[in-house]
Amino acid sequence: MKLIVGLIFKRQIVIDGLNSGKSIEKIVEKACLEKDIYNIKDVTKNLIISSVDLDDGTVYLFSSIPKKETRQNYSNKIKYIYDAPIAKAVRASCSFPRSFFTM
Repeated sequence: MKLIVGLIFKRQIVIDGLNSGKSIEKIVEKACLEKDIYNIKDVTKNLIISSVDLDDGTVYLFSSIPKKETRQNYSNKIKYIYDAPIAKAVRASCSFPRSFFTM
């Protein structure tokens, strides 16, 4: 709705809310804090959240699996991140590259 109103009245594209990533980050952060979990390393089960940098093809894997149990040398285009807020990892994984603002 904001997009249509922005185009008609302001003659510009207005994209915010869930598309900016801020809303999804706040929702995930709230859900995690209710479980007293903030960082991906605090998760007791195996969890991997993936994200891709489309500029250079690097795959970022936000992982709760201990470093010694992951395949570090599988590819030089895969980077493991073991210390990141879960909400930021989810936001990165569901961002639309070059279309909407992510982080």
